[in-house]
Amino acid sequence: MLVSEAIKRIRSATHDITEEYTDVECVWSLNTAVHEISAALIAGRSPFMVNSGTFADGDSIPSGFFRTAGSYRIRITGSKIKFLNDSTTMTIRYFAMPTEVTGINDDDKMPFDIEPLNELAIRIAVKQLSDENEFDISQDSAIQQELQSVLQQGLAG
Repeated sequence: MLVSEAIKRIRSATHDITEEYTDVECVWSLNTAVHEISAALIAGRSPFMVNSGTFADGDSIPSGFFRTAGSYRIRITGSKIKFLNDSTTMTIRYFAMPTEVTGINDDDKMPFDIEPLNELAIRIAVKQLSDENEFDISQDSAIQQELQSVLQQGLAG
């Protein structure tokens, strides 16, 4: 899904016919939603959020690095990886946050490869924008339950 399509859907869901929400506000709410979903997926140890890389002693951690996905004889200080053994390189699996949505160019895509997660991000973004304007927020608990359901389905299958 493209970011521009997600923004159109946010505006449609919030009945924003006068473009009350700027593109910047919509992108901010999408990024906030993506971070919320990502944090929940990482907490649930979802394999969707795992990356791997080969590192040398003293290399910088990659962009989006959250934590290692397993036990490694390493120490992370600041943004550097220090090996605690005599290895020259090591392949490390780690949980990573997806790159942020930055704009609405024609080719900007939503960060998740799994479409239901992008759909959920849009629903959370709508909720956040609506909450700022103090609309009825009774849908909040339903969205939280849907997030839990997606997590449980993802972890089980």
